Amino acid sequence: MDAVAAAEDMPEVPEPMAVPRSLGGLLPHMQANAPEPSSEAEGSLGGLLERTTEMTEDINERAEVAARVADVEENDQRLGEVETVAESEEQ
Repeated sequence: MDAVAAAEDMPEVPEPMAVPRSLGGLLPHMQANAPEPSSEAEGSLGGLLERTTEMTEDINERAEVAARVADVEENDQRLGEVETVAESEEQ
């Protein structure tokens, strides 16, 4: 039996369900019991934002330093190749 035939045999709901407002939202009866957000929670979010900003700056600075180091190493490697070619031409 294929999937289409199997789906036709399945029972249907009497009325289509409404689209939920939020997939992660609370049920209506739980929203009345939910605690109000406190200033402590807002402060922790502010602290999280600050730490995230600082971490992003650190990552960007590290990337810049790594790029500079890679450029220096590449230049050193090119200089070494030029010196090797110059030495072989002298012989």
